[in-house]
Amino acid sequence: TKHSPHRPLMSMMASPLLPPIKSPVSITPNKDSKSALTYRRRLFDVYEDVAESPQKSAADKKDAKKSPAFERFAYLVDKREDNHASGSLVLPQKFKLLAEVFKSMDTVVSMHYKRQEICTFDKLKDSVERMTAKKFDTKRLAQIQTVFGTGFKLKYELFSSYAERRKPSYQLIITPVYDSDVDIRTNSIHLLERYQRFVAKLVDITKGHHKKYLKALGLNVDDKELVRWHPKFRVDSVPDVTPDDNALPTEPRLGEKTAEQVLANTRQRLGISSTTVTADDDKDNDTNSNDNKTSDTNQKITKGLLKGISMDLLNKIRAKEAANLAKEMTRKPEVETELRILRSLPEFIRIIHSYIVGSKKLAVPYDQLIDKLITSFTSSLSILRAKEHVSYLCRFMPDWICQLEVKKGNYIKINKETTLSALDQRIKTKVNRLKD
Repeated sequence: TKHSPHRPLMSMMASPLLPPIKSPVSITPNKDSKSALTYRRRLFDVYEDVAESPQKSAADKKDAKKSPAFERFAYLVDKREDNHASGSLVLPQKFKLLAEVFKSMDTVVSMHYKRQEICTFDKLKDSVERMTAKKFDTKRLAQIQTVFGTGFKLKYELFSSYAERRKPSYQLIITPVYDSDVDIRTNSIHLLERYQRFVAKLVDITKGHHKKYLKALGLNVDDKELVRWHPKFRVDSVPDVTPDDNALPTEPRLGEKTAEQVLANTRQRLGISSTTVTADDDKDNDTNSNDNKTSDTNQKITKGLLKGISMDLLNKIRAKEAANLAKEMTRKPEVETELRILRSLPEFIRIIHSYIVGSKKLAVPYDQLIDKLITSFTSSLSILRAKEHVSYLCRFMPDWICQLEVKKGNYIKINKETTLSALDQRIKTKVNRLKD
């Protein structure tokens, strides 16, 4: 017979040394199967010789006992019926920023509260600005209090910084207000709920402006059924939250005193009694008291730098100083400004007189005179201050200096016959009258 190339292969298949090939298991479900579960069991009976991992089965049993994900993470979903968490109700950008600031502020305040530390506004400001990279001031705090007034408690307390050796000052203290049944030592679920409540209030504010817009168009939509804004409603045009006047507590003034208390403290510091200041009223006292005072005041000082000076003279000097100091402390700002101008007028008068007399003209241009005053004044002088003094001179001494307005411009004219000594005397009289 001829050699066939397939003969060895056929002989190997028919060799009795190889185990016979088992017929495949039928995985087609029979009509007698009771359920699909029986069918699955028959399907995997082929692999029943594979050992089951005990660790894997324990883990599977443990996972089977867990609640479903929609129950474990239900707190992340907004449960309100008005659909505040819907992405279609977009907040204005300014409201988004305010919500982010509130989230950072609530986190910082809660951390201080858990540690039983006092959270001052300075600490809160630094932490919030680092977290948000935005400016945080009392205006932001007032806006948050206006939107969510029940979230925080604000009050001023007096603090003394011994480490920095500062004087006692009032600090604004921020304390969170939690529900009585809330344990703040738990996770951050409560912070998330407070954030959602704050966002919901911002949405309500936006809905109020949206409702006004719809009313102008003749539309009426229930807020609970609102899912998205009107297409032509400009969300970013919604005005920012206006802080209430009572959103922040009023800062008390440290050591606030009346004028009488200030004068009494000054007299006490200088060692002067109230009867010494009002020396004119003491003339009506009886002769016995006058004799006693005379005997005391005639004594002279025997020690120190004031040795040999009469106590009567010293008391008069102290009384005069106290009276002048009392007048300065009760002087009005406009009077103080006028006194400042009067003290510098003699030098202004000297420069103006020398410049106009030296020019040999009846009048000089106003701008040239201002430039001359700036360059010739002994100290630094601004244009505004120079014009202020010239204007005051024209009102105070109209018989000596006046301003002329012509087509070519403004000119300054003076009376060259008036002496400088007479002008100085008028200034001194004015100063003394204002001081009294």
